[in-house]
Amino acid sequence: MPENPVDLINPAPSAGPTSTMDLPGSPSLQTILEMLDSAPSAITVHDTHGDFLYANRRTFELHGYDKSEFLRLNLRQLDVPESAELIQDRLRLIEQTGHATFEVEHYRKDHSVLPLEVSVKTMVWEGRPALLSIAWDLSEKRALQEKSMRYTRDLSLFQLFVVGLATVPDDEIHHYIAQSLKAFSGAYFVSISDYDPLTRCLAHRHLEIDPGIAGRLISLLGSRVEDIHTPLSEENYELVTRKGWTIEKSFFEAAFGSIPAPVAAAMQKLLHLDRFIGITFLDDSRLYGTSLLAMRQDQPDPSMDMLQAYRHAAAIALRQRASEKERCRIEREWKQARRMEIMGRLATSVAPEFEALLDHIGQHSEHALSRLEAGEPPVDDLREVLDAVKTARELMGQFRDFEV
Repeated sequence: MPENPVDLINPAPSAGPTSTMDLPGSPSLQTILEMLDSAPSAITVHDTHGDFLYANRRTFELHGYDKSEFLRLNLRQLDVPESAELIQDRLRLIEQTGHATFEVEHYRKDHSVLPLEVSVKTMVWEGRPALLSIAWDLSEKRALQEKSMRYTRDLSLFQLFVVGLATVPDDEIHHYIAQSLKAFSGAYFVSISDYDPLTRCLAHRHLEIDPGIAGRLISLLGSRVEDIHTPLSEENYELVTRKGWTIEKSFFEAAFGSIPAPVAAAMQKLLHLDRFIGITFLDDSRLYGTSLLAMRQDQPDPSMDMLQAYRHAAAIALRQRASEKERCRIEREWKQARRMEIMGRLATSVAPEFEALLDHIGQHSEHALSRLEAGEPPVDDLREVLDAVKTARELMGQFRDFEV
């Protein structure tokens, strides 16, 4: 294969006949044109001013023009501004070296961008200088590169998400999960809820959205998002726990009817929302919460595999925090019960002594009163009363200072 593909249709001059068609058995011009039209690459010839002199069928297919439309164009009409700025520099390079290979971006007829790799070589067309180009569509290559870059980005974000789950304070975990899901998915907004198995309700915890939009959204809701509680029917519970995620076109349906239908429809129209991805945080078949990702039409769906990874990681973190809260609650209740038990025992043991002190205080108080009536100083009785009061205070201090 020639080093430069252009040499296939523009061979270097050599001794002998001046044209390949002069050789015995050489293909006709029509055959050559048919071969060029069958080529998988776009082949064009244009003069040094950028006016096209020839283009094959693949060129028209890639750009979306018919033959007559395309041949009326100038190269500068096809190049996007960034590529057009480089035309003169590239022409100088080709003039100096005779050939060049580079990447460009063209506008298709529908104004979408067509990325191309172009190999260009100088030639003579009907007695005047021209440029022969062979171009390859880079759309698939670019798509693969973007997919690879997006995967690398998503993986990095997920790794940061997992690290953050281990360190984020309990009172900020819902905010953190919603914020991370929004950054990963590109969703217009993300809401997150806790599930209470006792009431079978979703308690909304956080809405991650642009503050300006949030104000309009909350005014439509008529209350703070955190105040919304959504009962989950048996049917909806089965739905969210069976699959782990759903995609709905209606905001009303996606929110399980927690928002009045007219309000949900108005919000969806106002915010130009196209679809809603609902995910559940499940671990060991137990539901810990849900999240709703609102997507616009121009926003592609996130990788569902990566979204599943986020879902499972968040579920584990929520389960651990729920388990820790449950452990702390049980420990508090046990301590309280133990405290009450010990205090009960203490009260039982102290009660007779306290009762004796009261009797002692009463007796000496009566005796002191009798002495006062007789005109005698009741000093000894008062000392006994004070001693008894001191002892009583010490007994009460055992209750006041008691801790388990």
